[in-house]
This record gives sequence, C-alpha cells and structure tokens, in this order.
Amino acid sequence: AGRRLMEIVATAPAVRYPAMSKSLPKQYGLTFEQVCFGYADDGPTVFEQLDFQVKPGGRVAILGATGSGKTSIVNLLVRFWDPTSGRILIDGTDIGTLAADDLRRCVSVVSQQAHIFSTSLRENLLMARAEATEADLREALAAAQLLPFVDSLPDGLDTWVGEAGKKLSGGQIRRLAVARAFVHNAQIWVLDEPTEGLDPVTERQLMQAILERTVGKTVLLITHRLIDIHRMDESILIDSGRIVAQGDHKTLLAGEPRYRRFWGYPPAERPPHRK
Repeated sequence: AGRRLMEIVATAPAVRYPAMSKSLPKQYGLTFEQVCFGYADDGPTVFEQLDFQVKPGGRVAILGATGSGKTSIVNLLVRFWDPTSGRILIDGTDIGTLAADDLRRCVSVVSQQAHIFSTSLRENLLMARAEATEADLREALAAAQLLPFVDSLPDGLDTWVGEAGKKLSGGQIRRLAVARAFVHNAQIWVLDEPTEGLDPVTERQLMQAILERTVGKTVLLITHRLIDIHRMDESILIDSGRIVAQGDHKTLLAGEPRYRRFWGYPPAERPPHRK
C-alpha cells in the first residue's frame, strides 16, 4: 500500500501553474480558440478545433448528448486538463499564464458531480470564500432554496454532513453546491446541469435565483433541459467534439434540423415549392 501511495505522490502533475500570473483579466469574456483535446495520447479525440466566444456578461448554453464533450469544457476551463493544442482565453489572457489562485478567483463552478467535504455545512460553504459572514452564508442558502432545510436541523449550519455528504440527498447536495458558488461569486460562472434531479418547482426557483445573481456575469450553462434556455444569449450544440449548431434558441428552433432533433421536435415544415 505504501509503494502504491508513493507512486501516486511521485507522479508528475498533468497541469503545472506558474507561480505568478503574467497579467490579470480586467473583463471576463471567454474564448475557446482552435481547442483540440483528448484524455489520452492513444485515446479518442474529444474536441477537434473547438471555437467559440462568450462576451463579457454574456450567457451561453452548451448542449449535446451524453459523451459529446460538454463536461470536458469545464475540465479544460478550470485546468484539470490542458488542451493538446489551441488556447483558452479570459479577456485575451491565456489561462495557462494565470496562477492557480488567480484562475480560481475568476471562475465559479457547479459541477455535475459536486464534491462535498466531510465536515459541516458551514465549512463546506466557507471553502468558497473564507471571509464570508453568517449573513452571506444564509443569503446564499436562501437563494439556493436550502435555508428552510438548514434551519430545521438542530445544529443548523454546524450540522456535520458525513463522508462525501452522505447525510444529504442528491438534490440537497446539488443545491449546496449552488450555494457555494453563490458565496464564491466569481465573474465567470460554469454550471454543469445545476438543476438535475430537482422537482419542477424547486428547479424553476433555483434557476430564477441563478439568473438573478449572475446578471452582468459571464455564464456557461451546460444542460439538456429546456427550462430558461430562451433566456440565454446563445445556444451551442456539440456533437462528436464539434459545434454543429450555434445561435439564439428561437432562431435555431425555427430552422436548424439538428437543434430541433436534440429537443425532440420534428423537422421544420418547408414551404410548398412554387413554380
């Protein structure tokens, strides 16, 4: 067991950060520039020259079937992995030139498999911003539709959540992850299926809170759900690592066959041919 542990410790990290950032973004537009990526040199390619932009304060939905590469966008943006070629830029600054702490300050992430630490609810939230006040935590929990549950607990915010949050339901874990993002409150938000597993009423309330709190922020919403998709500035449909449809939801739904098919609509009717 010791040998196996030391092998892990001695493994070179896949991503190296500079000790200091060369420059810091002043605005928070996001650019994926000719990004190619695969998780292994001899494995399948996830992206082939992925190109898209999100303007500062813009909201873009990333859509696609399971395995299309949506979550890999999150992994690349927060540098769990680096592209095999191409660049990811924040305000024209290559994220590879940012120190780890500076990149983390730029981006709030709600991942599909949110990690909950084996400690109290309070400590799980304070990991997002250590100086957050009690009022900040309660406001974030209220926005995430979780405050009534927390107030019903004998120990409130100091309730121990168990290993990996096993004392919480799946929906409560998801909402706690959103509350943690509210506490962090970065300029770029990446939301990977933030309402998955929630009942329709809670889903609508949570999405409304997210949209209200991210006004003026740059938002990437990774989803396969129609709720509030019309409130995004743009939708990007990915298939086999490539963008196959891009534009605003209403326009794509009116005339893009692959986009209509993704949402389960029949092909758009064509006007009758006239001689």
